[in-house]
Amino acid sequence: MKILTRTIQRFSALIALSAAAASTPASAGFKSPEYRSQTIEVIDIHQHVGDANTMGPLGKSFVLSNLPKWIPMGIKNWSLDTYANLVLQPYTPVFGTRPSCYSAGLSMCGLMAVYAPLTWGTYDNDAIIKILDDLRNRGPNGELSYFFGMASLNIHRFPDAAEEELTNLRTALKHRLMKGIKLAFVHNELPLDDNQFESVYQVARDFGVPVYHHIGTSPIRKMKDFKNDDERNNYLRSADPSGLEWAIAKFPDVPFVLGHMGFDFNKEGVDFSEDVYRLAAKYPNVYLEISAFGLAMYDKDGLFMDGALRRLKNMNLTNRILFGSDASGQPGATGQYVQLTLRSMDRVGYTHEEAAAVMSGNARRIYDLK
Repeated sequence: MKILTRTIQRFSALIALSAAAASTPASAGFKSPEYRSQTIEVIDIHQHVGDANTMGPLGKSFVLSNLPKWIPMGIKNWSLDTYANLVLQPYTPVFGTRPSCYSAGLSMCGLMAVYAPLTWGTYDNDAIIKILDDLRNRGPNGELSYFFGMASLNIHRFPDAAEEELTNLRTALKHRLMKGIKLAFVHNELPLDDNQFESVYQVARDFGVPVYHHIGTSPIRKMKDFKNDDERNNYLRSADPSGLEWAIAKFPDVPFVLGHMGFDFNKEGVDFSEDVYRLAAKYPNVYLEISAFGLAMYDKDGLFMDGALRRLKNMNLTNRILFGSDASGQPGATGQYVQLTLRSMDRVGYTHEEAAAVMSGNARRIYDLK
């Protein structure tokens, strides 16, 4: 009973603080980050919004499994619902996505639609557009359009209902703030080398927008979770960027953003980063996004981040690196990711101009952000 009372008190305090902050000016505490003693603009292309009700079963189980085992499941579920409604909603004062991004000094943030019913769940294009159209979608100094969006579609409905899904995608991309397409084959366990999805890349070409892919495995699914080699091999086909090469080559005018750099989040020996480097060197329409893998839980000493940024600099690819944090739902983590990225670039010798390209310039260019 004491545990329950203490938990309720903590969440009540959070809610009270959030309500008290509702009258605080939106720009309070906003300060642009600095790199080598100069202000630097930062645009985060990778933020998620939602609530506990929209999460898929594996995603919810993953979050709950990281809570202490001694907490009763009923309290865990209640805590998850309350916490998610605080930190995964865009306009919740103090703890929501926008104040979190403000406190990190971000000038703009990209919100991704999600169609991954088994893992992170579904947060569809209409839900993202509703956020974009909200009168509160303003920057810290009152600028219009702080958030921009990436549309998606339910690839499980291919091929039978493909045209309906494509029509919905086209409709979403007609919105002035929908700037790209987000796909996560790995969360849907569908192979990247399946050319039945060619029509999605045709839509991207028609609208002149980038396509973001989650590349590499996911912390939600471990190789041991699969029943047999066939299931494991199918899963790897959904994570291996080599399977996407046919589309990259066929659509040279479409920017392909390879998210997470093929990182091995579970340290299972299935790192695809070498394939990512190869594709970036070979194809000028390949862009690399550096979200999540630099978090302390995955890269405690910053060695992977340093190695990746150093190698890409040596390959003369700083004009094709994009900053994303994927730190939604973790108070303070977005700002921490900005700082650890800046420190890593400083360690490996990025000039201010190179750092500015990575942190915002490249995103402004390929996502047509004005």
